[in-house]
Formats: sequence, structure tokens, C-alpha cells
Amino acid sequence: MKAERRVLVICSFFQSDSLVADTIATFGAVTDLYLVAIEPGVPVPEIAAPFLATRKLGVAAEVFQPCKKWRTIERILDRIAVEQYDYAIFPDDDLEYCADFVPRFLDVIEAHDVALAQPALTPDSYHTYDLCLRRDDAIVRFTNFVEIMIPCFRRDCLRRLRGTLAAAISPMGYGFDLHWPYACSDAGFTMAIVDDTPISHRFRPTGTHYGGDDLHGQGYEYGRRFPRILSHEVCEVGRVPKPARR
Repeated sequence: MKAERRVLVICSFFQSDSLVADTIATFGAVTDLYLVAIEPGVPVPEIAAPFLATRKLGVAAEVFQPCKKWRTIERILDRIAVEQYDYAIFPDDDLEYCADFVPRFLDVIEAHDVALAQPALTPDSYHTYDLCLRRDDAIVRFTNFVEIMIPCFRRDCLRRLRGTLAAAISPMGYGFDLHWPYACSDAGFTMAIVDDTPISHRFRPTGTHYGGDDLHGQGYEYGRRFPRILSHEVCEVGRVPKPARR
């Protein structure tokens, strides 16, 4: 990865049921990684301890409870100098990554001037949108959609969209990704899904730990305040194909 890039990563994780070791192996040495333990009273794996937000920020664990992904992100962003980072990545805790994910992924989005991106998912992944599944014949696809599972914001994009990360309305982020197309279009930002660096979402089905959250109610309230596209409107708008094999 280019030495001048500074990358922020924030991930909330279940101590008893996650792939936090994969998260650390992927991001720990090449990004500024903040981890937040979700389960009160459950021991934190030793490997995760150096990356805990409580330790890095010097705050009590209660600051992040009850722990919801986007509320946690908001509380960390409020306590750090966000502008020092070129990119910010907010992954879920149950993802598996390809080799050299960070430099390869950022190389692609930087080369194509992408402001908001995500990696494609392998075909065997739990998924909500077929659009997010990897296309073998593409390096990157330009889209009108990036989902909340693992969005990557360029610095100017995070600055512009930060006000849309309304965790007080939707602490799990339900509805955010259907509004981002509007916000990115207004700002002239390119959105994309990177097929060259696929990740896998096989560890847990989507929604396993959503518990009693009224996600649809939160999404409805969020949609009343922020315009959004409909789920059937997510689409590809262009692509960079892989070179044909000779």
C-alpha cells in the first residue's frame, strides 16, 4: 500500500461469535484499527486487546453501550481527528478477506476516482443484493449503491456524508445505503463495487444478531428525513472489464 495513505477502520465485534481474528489479520498492521467489544462481561480475545477503542481513546466501555454499529462509529468519529485519514472503512465482524486486501482494494478505487466503495462478495456469501456478488469478468463496477456491510469512504466523501450517518435515528444503519446514492449524486461522487478483491460473508447469516431492533421502523423514520432510492433500483451504471486472456 502506498506509504502516504492513512486508513481508519472501525469494527464492532462479538467476542463469542465473530471473525475478529481475520479482521485483525487484514487491517491490524496496515490501518489505524479501532475495535469495540459488543458483549458486556464476555472476555476479549488477547489478540484484540491492543486495538480496543476503549484503550486507544482512554474511555470506559460504557461509552459504547448498548453497542450498535453506527452509533459506535459516530462516537469514535466524534473523538478523533477524522481529517487525518485518506480513507475510512467500516466493516462488519464476520467477513473473510482475500490476500493483501487493503492495498489492492485501495489501488483500484484510487485509480478510478471512486469516493464510496465496497468489495464484491463471493458467490457463496449470504447477501441481500445480487448486485453485490462478484462478477468474474470485471475489475470494478460503477454503481448507484454501496451497502452498509463494509463501506469505504474517501476523506471528502466521509466529510460530505457524515451528516447522513444518523445513528440516533437508525443505530444499525438501516436505510443509510439507500440514501447514499442521492448524496453521492448531489456531490458528484462516484460509487463502485470492486470485483478484483472479493470478500466472503459466510460465517453468519445476515441479521443473526439484530435482536429486538425495529430495523424497518428505523429505516422508515430515516427515510422520512433523507430521500432514498427503492431497493429494486440498485444497479450497475458501468464497469472496467478484466483484460481478455490470450
